[in-house]
Amino acid sequence: MSAEKIVIFINLIISFTFASIAQPIEISVSGTPTFESSLISISEAGNDFTNNTIESSTQSFISVYAINFWDKMSKKFGYRVTAYKTDINMHPSLVLEIKRGGNRHGHFNKSGIYHGRNWQPVTNTPVYFFSGSAPTYNIPVSYRIRNISVLIPADDFETTVVFTVYED
Repeated sequence: MSAEKIVIFINLIISFTFASIAQPIEISVSGTPTFESSLISISEAGNDFTNNTIESSTQSFISVYAINFWDKMSKKFGYRVTAYKTDINMHPSLVLEIKRGGNRHGHFNKSGIYHGRNWQPVTNTPVYFFSGSAPTYNIPVSYRIRNISVLIPADDFETTVVFTVYED
């Protein structure tokens, strides 16, 4: 073998080693929350809503998974998820909140999910939502809106929630 072939072979081995150490992870979100306005009521004329909070009647589901086969089988696969919102048409008095539902499991029930079980506001800057170990599928996420009032002008309010996953 010539010296040039040996150098190329060594470079390929080093490249493969670094590629196998990296832990590419992905996040996917399915489902769209919907809010039923019929759940909001006013007791009598001149009053505000009796309940100024409305919870979504449907959930969305987050899945966090590894691209690498060995990471899929490992409990050492750690991640954290952040959330933020990008307002399209949202009144500044309205507060969007999220919380994580039950624990879901990945391969061989190795995954664990931590935090995110209490309502927390989603702001325009990323905030920590929850963390986990090992790939996890169909984590339910609930939404609610606070500060609903007759004093807010009627409109179709819209915001986009962005979830980002980071390796831990």
